[in-house]
Amino acid sequence: MYRFRYEAVPESGGPWIRLLELEPRSSTDIHIQLKNVKLGEHPDFEALSYSWGTDLSKVPIWCNQRKFSIPRSLWVALNRLRQPHSGQSRLLWADAICINQDDMEEKTAQVQLMRQIYGAAKLVIVWLGEEAEGSHEAMQMVKNVGEGIWQFSSENQSMLTTFKRHQELVLARLPALTASTWATYWALLRRSWYSRVWIIQEVASAEAVLVVCGADEVSWRDFWNVGCHISQLGLHTYFPTQVSYLAELMVVGNAKESFRRNLRRPLIEMLFQFRNFQATDPRDKIFALYGLLHSDCRAGAIQPDYSWNPEDVFRKTTVSILEAECNLDILSGPVNGYADLTNSQSPSWVACWTMKDTPSPLTYQHINRDPQFQASASSQYNPRFLEDERIMEVDGFILDTITCVAQPAIPMQPPTGNFAWIKSFSSQCYFHKLFLDWERVVEARSKGIYFSGEDMVEVYWQTLLGGFTTFTDLNTNFGNPEADAKIFYRTLFERWDRKHRFYLYLHKTLHWLPGVDYLCCGVRLIFGFGNILLHSINYILGRRTITAPGPQFSEFNYPGIWRRIFRTEGGYVGLAPRFADVGDKIAILKGGRVAYALRPVSTRWRLLGDAYVHGVMRGEAFKEERCGHMLLE
Repeated sequence: MYRFRYEAVPESGGPWIRLLELEPRSSTDIHIQLKNVKLGEHPDFEALSYSWGTDLSKVPIWCNQRKFSIPRSLWVALNRLRQPHSGQSRLLWADAICINQDDMEEKTAQVQLMRQIYGAAKLVIVWLGEEAEGSHEAMQMVKNVGEGIWQFSSENQSMLTTFKRHQELVLARLPALTASTWATYWALLRRSWYSRVWIIQEVASAEAVLVVCGADEVSWRDFWNVGCHISQLGLHTYFPTQVSYLAELMVVGNAKESFRRNLRRPLIEMLFQFRNFQATDPRDKIFALYGLLHSDCRAGAIQPDYSWNPEDVFRKTTVSILEAECNLDILSGPVNGYADLTNSQSPSWVACWTMKDTPSPLTYQHINRDPQFQASASSQYNPRFLEDERIMEVDGFILDTITCVAQPAIPMQPPTGNFAWIKSFSSQCYFHKLFLDWERVVEARSKGIYFSGEDMVEVYWQTLLGGFTTFTDLNTNFGNPEADAKIFYRTLFERWDRKHRFYLYLHKTLHWLPGVDYLCCGVRLIFGFGNILLHSINYILGRRTITAPGPQFSEFNYPGIWRRIFRTEGGYVGLAPRFADVGDKIAILKGGRVAYALRPVSTRWRLLGDAYVHGVMRGEAFKEERCGHMLLE
């Protein structure tokens, strides 16, 4: 029997796509028929959203009576979606089959239709995978709570007057925090589907979405609502190691809501917002977002073209955005200078969106908010490139030289398994010593006054936040939003610092004791178990009320992750990329809203990344007459 070979998709009178007709279950073998259809004729089909996964093995199926190999994850999905033997065929679209993955020209053309394909499907099926790790229990919980939320919302017209009652009813349906169901729920959110960059477009474009895991099905409405309420009620704060997984669900849901409301967002904003999502093909980190762009927001975007290699795609995208925006915001992305200081293959200033372990951007911490920083005042960047766009010419000046750096803040992986508490304890010890080192570099407990007139403790806590002290999504603003937000963050810091100072005192007093770090962190962990213990007692006594611990300072100091605190020769204090070191320079560049860490390389410079420098982020140090030409390689 011959193996299946693709026939070209028609080019005239289109656009044309392929659909697969999944035949009913007649044996263990899966049989499909591929057919070409005009997208404009509104075919009645469903689209599949799934993860290819890490298992690269292929499984054979029968396509048009010929053998055809597909990824195992897709085979499992199709096997689940097959109708019974007496049922009817099912018309589906799945990328690994409906696009010839070996034909780059076809792939380029079909990828540009993805938004239309998922928008035209009568249903988008989100396939999370087979039943595992208690997924049935988790899906049943989501379905139960989601239906309750929807029923209550539809019966009550005024949510403002019934919000408290609404919370009580949601809490009544949610399991106790000590219940094993929560572990199954977080396991469900850890599945690989949530990390794919393509799901943003697939879910956002869809009219109707169904989430399927094993034999269980839940509507996207319920799945999304449950996640929102867990977040709104603050219940995720009881599971700090799982917060990132809930955040991915929130990002996908928010993207769908923005798309539904027809909000127009430029490419640079979406690249920052979805930077943590991954793709099997590095080029898809850019191409997967193209379909979400409105025609009037495609400045800086390049059309999908799989004839380019990933390095060309990232470089062309960076150059295109720089030319369209006339500012340096893109240099707050995961530039090549972050990871490999000896890499000569790609310029240091090119944003490489597949790079992991990079800090959050200082220019796009708050999407849809007015810019907080303007280090170069109102200046603009004039795009200029040399040597086939490998050298970037900028105008600016060196502000100062780094003379002291602390340890970089490296996040620990969320602990899992039987000995998770040991990993958590180790993480606590690491951050305990880290903050001692950061205080030392800033001289936070000294009696000195910063050049801005602030005491060093004030400088320290604002630097921990990366200077983001004027925005808060919490209801704390009564008069002056900026002033009230600053009071809010200062209060959180003082609450956190009171605990930290106790451990600092313990550390200094018992510095002679072997293992003093472990002693301090052991005491910290014992106190940290208090909320869970209190809830367990309430649950045993039949009290279902759950009180979230409220916002914590540690929730907002994420700008310091993957960065290190530094001090300069002139006394400036700030945050720089983790590879910045003594002797590197802090620069102010025209068109840049933040400062930048540079390393001299002969007569040129290598960009290490963006930097926060306390007291200069609103143009206080910018001098037009000091600016000169600088070449970034």
